[in-house]
Amino acid sequence: MLIANQIINNLQNYKISKSIAYKSKITKFDGKIVECDAFPSPIGTICNLDCSDKKKITGEIIGFKENKNLIAVHEQNANLVSGSVIEVANTTTDIEVGMELLGRVVDAFGNVIDTGKQPTLADTWPISGKTINPMHRK
Repeated sequence: MLIANQIINNLQNYKISKSIAYKSKITKFDGKIVECDAFPSPIGTICNLDCSDKKKITGEIIGFKENKNLIAVHEQNANLVSGSVIEVANTTTDIEVGMELLGRVVDAFGNVIDTGKQPTLADTWPISGKTINPMHRK
């Protein structure tokens, strides 16, 4: 009984980290599409890729082939080499939104790129919008 109590106590106090970092390495690169060993992330996942010139660039998972992830690189002429590290940056398809974005200039990732101060955004919204029953639309 003592062992069972200890197991129950351990399970109740066990904490799971929600910040799991998936990483892989480039196995093939054709100038625009990177292949790497598969890690569990959906299509649309944004990844950071390490370049040979110490720069980091971004790419997006666009598909899977033969137990490999296919990543479209966002920048041209990236100095990527076989074995470069790939790390998941963002798996969500939600973006931060709020009134402070009105009149601001943002990039494709929703990052403010004008010279104003960084907004404090509390709400999120799915990038593809929310499904609404057509009978309930105004």
